[in-house]
Amino acid sequence: MKNSAVVLTTALLLLVASSLSLESAFALRPTLTFGAPQNLAPCCFEFPQIAVSGANVYVVWIQGSDIMVKASNDYGATYNPAITIASSPDGRLVFPEILASGSEVHVTWIRIISSNQMIFYRRSLDNGLSWGQLTALSSPGQDVEGDYQMSVSGNNIYVVWPEFSPQNLTSAIMFRRSLDRGASFEPTTTLANPTSIGLFPMARLGTSSNIIHVLYPLTTYYNQSTNSFESRILYQRSFDNGATFETARILTVAPGWVGGVKLAISERRVFIVELDSTGVFLKTSTDAGATWSASLSIAVPGSGGFPSDPQIALSGNNTYIAWETGGCEDIIEQGTQCQIFFQRSTSGGMAWTKPVILSDTGAEMLLAASSNNVYLAWVELQGNMNVQLFFKASMNKGATFENKMALGGPGWNQLESIGTSKDNVYVVWIAASSPAGAQLYVRHGTAT
Repeated sequence: MKNSAVVLTTALLLLVASSLSLESAFALRPTLTFGAPQNLAPCCFEFPQIAVSGANVYVVWIQGSDIMVKASNDYGATYNPAITIASSPDGRLVFPEILASGSEVHVTWIRIISSNQMIFYRRSLDNGLSWGQLTALSSPGQDVEGDYQMSVSGNNIYVVWPEFSPQNLTSAIMFRRSLDRGASFEPTTTLANPTSIGLFPMARLGTSSNIIHVLYPLTTYYNQSTNSFESRILYQRSFDNGATFETARILTVAPGWVGGVKLAISERRVFIVELDSTGVFLKTSTDAGATWSASLSIAVPGSGGFPSDPQIALSGNNTYIAWETGGCEDIIEQGTQCQIFFQRSTSGGMAWTKPVILSDTGAEMLLAASSNNVYLAWVELQGNMNVQLFFKASMNKGATFENKMALGGPGWNQLESIGTSKDNVYVVWIAASSPAGAQLYVRHGTAT
């Protein structure tokens, strides 16, 4: 009896300790709180994008024939007046990209005049207060495709883009670098020589551990030996800040088309997410791109529809992938929505959890991660012209997600961009009771 009493007392103490530990764990788990939406600009604008570096937040957009930038230096609490950094009254400006590093801000965009599409660059070294000279990165007479990418690594700025020659009907991949924080750019380097056997629709760029990684698909390439069309994804590295590049390697060969490629890098881990005519696939390298795993099937077409818009986000040793399945192409005109799936790895991509559904009625989602936090934003059609903006957060590396919250108001909401820095997340969207009266908004969330 005495021994039984001791065992029972010990068990009760362990149970109480376990309960207290569980309660403490939940009490210590961060919660995400959003401030009120902030109106950044009145109608009308296109292509807003956000960049975050510490307390500095920058938003770029195109308004009419101007490139506009607004900056905040207090975590988005207040924003300086918008600054026009470029104008093109005789043409159209599209596809801006913005990156921030400390007090530096780097912006690129494409200018279209007649059939000529050129890529331009401009920088600020004082938190967006003043801006340096305008630099044309591509040559006149060539058409820069819109799916290009910029990367910043220390004092170096790298830009890669697909380029089409209207005169020769050929497609090529071009690269240009600055080694002095964007003050000057060296001559253009051709990474993939002009070809007429297919099209380079996009280019991806990333840097880590002094290595530059470049990725680009050659799509609808006609293979004479098999008498069929296929696509190839090619990959190159540079170990000397872009002075020279390795010979391109073919990483995958896909039947038919390649609709999207995402590149994510964390130190020596490199991930490629590919959407092609047979589904969504993942390739992984754990040695900085020297060798690659076989393609891992993430999602394939099924009764629920075709997978689309795959995205990947990294934070530390954690890897997150999300994608949509179903008819998600035009939520307003067609009224179609889809399921949003999520999958994670906490072992650097070595092992993966089973996919979970985060939304049964969402579309046009964006995925981001920072620290132990994972963020997902999307829109849902809830009635005639009522497209609501929703958000979900996980504060425990994607193990569980909080209930969805509405970020926008009633009416028409169009998700545009998401940025993170440590425990801060910023969501940018366009909202209006009708598209003709659109306003540009940003909303800041903090994990506490």
